[in-house]
This record gives sequence, structure tokens and C-alpha cells, in this order.
Amino acid sequence: MTPALAHVTTWIFDLDNTLYPPESRLEDEVVNRMVCYTAGRFNLGIQASKDMVYQHHVKHGATVIGYYEDHGVEPEHFLTFAYWDVPLEKLNEWRDSAELAEVRSRIAALPGRKLVFTNGTRYHAERVLSYLGMRELFDDIIDIADGDYRPKPQMPMYTSLMRRYGVDPKRSAFVEDSAKNLTTAKELGMYTVLVNRPGTPTDQTVDASAPSLLDWLRQAA
Repeated sequence: MTPALAHVTTWIFDLDNTLYPPESRLEDEVVNRMVCYTAGRFNLGIQASKDMVYQHHVKHGATVIGYYEDHGVEPEHFLTFAYWDVPLEKLNEWRDSAELAEVRSRIAALPGRKLVFTNGTRYHAERVLSYLGMRELFDDIIDIADGDYRPKPQMPMYTSLMRRYGVDPKRSAFVEDSAKNLTTAKELGMYTVLVNRPGTPTDQTVDASAPSLLDWLRQAA
């Protein structure tokens, strides 16, 4: 283990676009579900529904928050629709790759607890991890419901993580594909890792970065 990570006893991983490549475009399936929900709930056309999903995401940081605060849509109802039985075939190339086999091996070798920390639902995380043969690698999953539907980078998600699992942020590493979601982690004292983003980040909230999860795992060894 590299000296910069020798203190880490808890390894925290985002799910979507972190444990699989963003090129898989699985999240497009979730967004399409959100658009369909919006069209039915608000009696809108497809383009108007796409615009509404996007506008609430920009305004509130997550569509689910905007729909609850502005329209009284129950978060659980909305997210169940958005994530229910999302087709996972877009992950097939990654699932069958030698790179994923190496990722699984290297995550398994990390010393300490391993947690998945997602703005999606536990149901979705369980399905994706099982599909990729990764579920047994992780001790548990923290989802948006655990954070009272206040997603990363809002503090309630991180507070839930720390309280529920007794996580010491100063002995934790958090691996994400979103620099924005690393800001709160860095404020808490976590070692922050940005993956699956091109270029070298200049953001001081990022302790380490790599073009892919596998690249970082190799660096960390």
C-alpha cells in the first residue's frame, strides 16, 4: 500500500460511473425513467419532461429534491420508478472484461472495510454490484434514503455514513467520479480520489486522481 494510504481503514466507493466506466452510459437509462415519470405525473410531452428533469437537477442539485420541494412528489415513489429493473445490458462489455476482473481482485485486497456510498437506491446498487460480480466485496451500501434524501455533496449523507458505521473520516478514503461530491468528504478530512475524469484536476479537494478506477487501484497498491 502506498504511504499516502497507509492510514486508511475504511474504503468508500461511489457506485455509478465509478465502479463501472461512464462510457457504459447506464445512467442514461435512469434519466429516461425520470423523463417517463415526469411525462406521466405532469402530463407533459417528452421534450418538456426532459427540460423539467434537467432544470430541477440544476436548481436543486438533484431532481428528486426539486420534485419533492416544488411539487410534493414523494422521493421513494419517484426513485422506485426511476431505478426499478433498469436494464443492465450496457454493462456487459465491462462485466466480461479482464479489467473488471483485476478491479475486483484489487478491491478485495484493500485492508479494512469497504462501503458503497450512492445517491441512487440500495435496490439499484445491489443489482449492479451483483451483475458485475462485486457484491461480496463490500460490507454494506449507504443510499440516498439513508441520508434522508439529501444526496451528496450535502452533509446529511456523510453524517449518516459516519454515524451508522462509526466511520472516522480521517482514516477513510473516498473514491468518486464527481469532484463536487468530494468537497464535503475533504472538509471532513477524508482522503479523496477522483476517477474516470480526463485531465488533471486543479481542485484542492482532490488528493489523488486517475483516468480510471483500475489505474488508481494500481497506483494505490
